[in-house]
Amino acid sequence: MEDVAALDQQVAGAFKEAVKEVHAFNNEAAAKTIAEKVDPVSEKMLVEITKFVEMQQAASEKVL
Repeated sequence: MEDVAALDQQVAGAFKEAVKEVHAFNNEAAAKTIAEKVDPVSEKMLVEITKFVEMQQAASEKVL
């Protein structure tokens, strides 16, 4: 399972890059950064978090 914290750092770095582009009025580059760097990692994070939730639910069911 990929480390969610490491994925979060990747997103943060790419998001900073996108914000810099927006501040430079380069909206197309910002959109490209978000589409190519932020979105794919966000999807990976969602998959990892979903796995974690499923594991927690399974553990809760065993206890109850």
